[in-house]
Amino acid sequence: MVIVCYIVPLCNDRLYSRIPAGAGIRVMGSTNVTQLLKSNRFPRKQTGQRIETASAFFLRYYVTTPEGVRKQECVKLADKSELYRSWADVEPLITQELERVNKATDVPTGRMMLTDFFEKHYLSWVEATKAAAIFECYKTNWFSKLKPHVGNIALVNLTTAQVTTLLTHYAKSHGGKAGLGSQALSRIKFTLSGAYQYAIALGLISNDSNPVRGAKWLVKKERPTQQPTYSLEAVLSMLKVLE
Repeated sequence: MVIVCYIVPLCNDRLYSRIPAGAGIRVMGSTNVTQLLKSNRFPRKQTGQRIETASAFFLRYYVTTPEGVRKQECVKLADKSELYRSWADVEPLITQELERVNKATDVPTGRMMLTDFFEKHYLSWVEATKAAAIFECYKTNWFSKLKPHVGNIALVNLTTAQVTTLLTHYAKSHGGKAGLGSQALSRIKFTLSGAYQYAIALGLISNDSNPVRGAKWLVKKERPTQQPTYSLEAVLSMLKVLE
């Protein structure tokens, strides 16, 4: 059994030791005390357990479910590649992931799915810093062209080959319908590449890990017809004719 005493606050610079009648001592069972201590315990900073397979790097740690149950969760940090060959290469991703877990907040990391990164972080930044027309263009490209193909891929796991496959898909004709032109394909590429440039600026991925930069569509597309240009004198002359 544990005895819990009430502490009377200071009054007129004197500490009263007398306990109010009927409120002096309350007995609390050991089970309740254990639960109280457990509820108020500060969570320990996790370091995680590193797991390496033949093809990828993983990190395992504990999470708390909405029901308050602690369970282990194992996440893939990155596939093995030229960029991620050893644990030293993956260390920045581990730091980001553990920071998110220990803070229990939605901190963007390189392991974040492209859908979450685009819709929770990148598009809001574009809306706040770019022209409205650019925001609408990026938003449309993301939801109609990019998300169905790459939305469930983590930032660090998207490859140049996957982006090339996506662009080639939209460049080809399907069911008698002509593929997209080079300008539309370039806008899709710029949309995705911009997200990676933003991720690099945030330090989520390394400077040389933008998989979009080297991607291309493997279908020949006609160059858009060059629009005629006019000198100022020619424009003024045409306007004079219309007067």
